[in-house]
Amino acid sequence: MATLLRCDNCDKQIKLDEDFGGKSIRCPRCKEVVRVRGRRQQEDDDDDRREQRSGRRRKQQSGSMALWIGLGVGGAALVLIAVVIGVVVVIVAKRPPVRPDNVALAPVDARGGPAAVAELSPARAIKPGVLFQEAVLRPGAVPMKVWYYRPEQAKGKLPLVLVPPAGSTLFAGMDLGDGDRDEHYPYVRAGFTVGSFEIDGFVPDGQGDAVILQGAREFRDARAGLNNAKAALDFLLAKAPDVDQNRIFIAGHSSAATLSLLVAAHEPRIKGCIAYCGVPDVETHLAPVIPQLDRGIPGYRDFIRFSSPKTHVEKLKCPVFLFHAQDDTTVPVSQTTTFAELLKKTNRDVTVDTSARGGHHQPMIDAGIPRGIAWMQKR
Repeated sequence: MATLLRCDNCDKQIKLDEDFGGKSIRCPRCKEVVRVRGRRQQEDDDDDRREQRSGRRRKQQSGSMALWIGLGVGGAALVLIAVVIGVVVVIVAKRPPVRPDNVALAPVDARGGPAAVAELSPARAIKPGVLFQEAVLRPGAVPMKVWYYRPEQAKGKLPLVLVPPAGSTLFAGMDLGDGDRDEHYPYVRAGFTVGSFEIDGFVPDGQGDAVILQGAREFRDARAGLNNAKAALDFLLAKAPDVDQNRIFIAGHSSAATLSLLVAAHEPRIKGCIAYCGVPDVETHLAPVIPQLDRGIPGYRDFIRFSSPKTHVEKLKCPVFLFHAQDDTTVPVSQTTTFAELLKKTNRDVTVDTSARGGHHQPMIDAGIPRGIAWMQKR
């Protein structure tokens, strides 16, 4: 009886004539070495994938206590506070990643970098007037999805807005899903191209402490997403000829706003940064869980300090637009106002805008993005 093996790296199905459980083969598509699991284990894995794609959450692993509470960093995502074998962590519940179809995966050379750059998929209309393409890169140990949008009728060079995915815990990464697109379309309709990218270290909900800590390590190794942002920008400048390399912006909401500020402080190609309801002071925001993280991953306290835009405020020289709702109970508006006063000491081009009410997410959609677009159009 034939066995169908699924490559964990590129998701290709490989037909085997018999059950070679415990041995390894090389995937014919991506050339990665794949360990052949036994037929029963493979069937269980496929069941897990189908369950994830249908949107059902897997049961929390035994030995963990979980409590769902309100809205957390990342807007529409729920926050799960879990006590997992003595480690207190915060997990953002978000749909599992969906692997794109017909997308090339860049192989990895011996140094861990891409040996060959992947290609964007053929353009397709995802909304009236909006063309969409995607690719999967391998800048490090973790494959990374990149999305790219452009206006269908636009001509010539267009400005690019990088939009990282929101919803992370600020000590783990984040995937891309259809729920992120509402933040992408307004920029395209305003005449911008848009690039979005996954952040290493994504942890689906309902995971145990080992998975959570592994995600935190991957996030640290990706320098809080800085490596992902650079890889995505390098790729889009190489593969999207309609991008104007002299007009590159980055804009994000909540945890993605934190990354946007961090990228703008370290990436000289960024000409302007927009942060909606962000967390510039990560150390203060994560203070309750830092001791547990540092015990689980020695030295993680220092990484949290590095990941905080406040640490790099003097390097943030490009124009900055900061937006926040005054009644935000997820991330207090003081995170933005305090950071703005600090930033203005070394940066002359800082704009602060607020909305009176609406909470953490909706004001970004209703007021923040339109005002951010108007701000970029003047640059």
